[in-house]
Amino acid sequence: MEGETSAKPPGKAHSVHRRVLRGGSLLVAGKAVSQGCSFLRNVIVARAIGVENFGIAATFAITVAIFDMIGNLSVDRLLIQAKDGNDERFQSAAHMLQSIRGIVSGLLIAAAAPLIATLFGVPQTTWAFRYLALIPVLRGFAHLDNQRVQRDLQYAKSVGLDIAQQLIPTVLAWPIAVVTKDYSAMLWLVLIQGAIATAGSFLIANRPYRWHWDAGYSKRMFNFGWPIVVNAIFVLGIFQGDRLLIGTAGRTFGTHKYTLADLGVYSVATSLTLTPMIAFSTISSSLLLPVFSSIQSEDAKLQRRYYFSSQLASLASGVFALPLILAGTAIVVAVYGRAYVAAGSLVGWMGAAQAIRMARVTPTIAAMARGDSQNAMYANMLRFCAIVGVVAVIIAGKPLVWIAMIGFCGELLGLGVCLWRLQCDHGIMASLGLKAVSALLACMAGAGVVAYWIIGSNLVLRGALILLFYVIFLAVMLAAFPSFRARLASAIFRGGSGKSSAKPADVRA
Repeated sequence: MEGETSAKPPGKAHSVHRRVLRGGSLLVAGKAVSQGCSFLRNVIVARAIGVENFGIAATFAITVAIFDMIGNLSVDRLLIQAKDGNDERFQSAAHMLQSIRGIVSGLLIAAAAPLIATLFGVPQTTWAFRYLALIPVLRGFAHLDNQRVQRDLQYAKSVGLDIAQQLIPTVLAWPIAVVTKDYSAMLWLVLIQGAIATAGSFLIANRPYRWHWDAGYSKRMFNFGWPIVVNAIFVLGIFQGDRLLIGTAGRTFGTHKYTLADLGVYSVATSLTLTPMIAFSTISSSLLLPVFSSIQSEDAKLQRRYYFSSQLASLASGVFALPLILAGTAIVVAVYGRAYVAAGSLVGWMGAAQAIRMARVTPTIAAMARGDSQNAMYANMLRFCAIVGVVAVIIAGKPLVWIAMIGFCGELLGLGVCLWRLQCDHGIMASLGLKAVSALLACMAGAGVVAYWIIGSNLVLRGALILLFYVIFLAVMLAAFPSFRARLASAIFRGGSGKSSAKPADVRA
């Protein structure tokens, strides 16, 4: 009616804000614990079973990731986003579609098990790949009610289940690895994790589990999910493609230079650098999307928040990457043991690559806040092109560090495309993100030069260098960005009011 306003009552708006803050904090804490458990489990298994067996275990992760991508329409996300996602018939249709996909994926893995094992050069593990087919089937029959209730910002049960399915296998990792003493340890652990996730989803559900077929719902789910599948293909190629090519090099390219031990070493370097990046991306997405979305139509305010967020992201990326660049080998040996020392030459480049990817989170979320999900797809598409360079390196039989270097170049390309599209499509200047990334790149380059000339592994010296570069990087950020300096001062000395004394000139870059 005329004269009415769509604004929420102050009390209700305050309640929603409080629930979002509480839910966000819970998600952050839960993701930190679950990712930490996942990383610790990999470390325990890697140290217990040895390099070559861990290389075989890595083939399980690659296989599950590939088949999990097939037909994954992300119906769990649609339950949260759709206006009628709370409808029981809609949820039942999602259950049916998800279970069918899980069964099909499982059957494909079971049928392809001999071929997969032969492709990786481990025909004796065919039995393990057949058991691996249970993973997508278990996931397919999971109850989706813990996803549905997130529509009302209820995260506690979901976070609890996420922690349980990571914590219990982590506790069991050492005894299982000691008993099996080979790659099968990882197989049993992922099966236990899958069983806990599915059984737990029923325990925390509020509604009964039902199936329902509806052609209209299924069509909507397909229309929603196919772009996500396309993007997932590129993401899969980025995160798993290099390991897949290394593991199958002898059968696909006739290059027998790479062994399962090489795959194990490369997988260790990947785990050490990828796990923190995924945790950072998940947490940042959960926090930044509502912050940016709430002001998506206010260009000036959005650009200010984006500018400051890009600086924070670059600072976090530097804190993550600099130790890996300056003391990568020492970190690898300390975490995984001397058997994986060869991964030390990789983690510097891979850490730098993931730092660039962390910096890409902010522009990606800024685009998504304006309903643009294609920004990430095109950026990942260009990043995926680096796989051509990986193929060339493998055919030539070059050292693994070349693959890590190509990955770094690919991440730079993906970031450039992301920033360019953000400017073209949404008018947010690319220079806003480039300034912070330039400071990050300069400090990482300086650390790389210093690390190259350091002889030996004196931990005291390397520790001192890490602290020195932290100070230098922070000084560069404070000197280059008055708005960043002002906001930090506001948070420290005035209780974090969030108001900045930055001038418009700070944002024009």
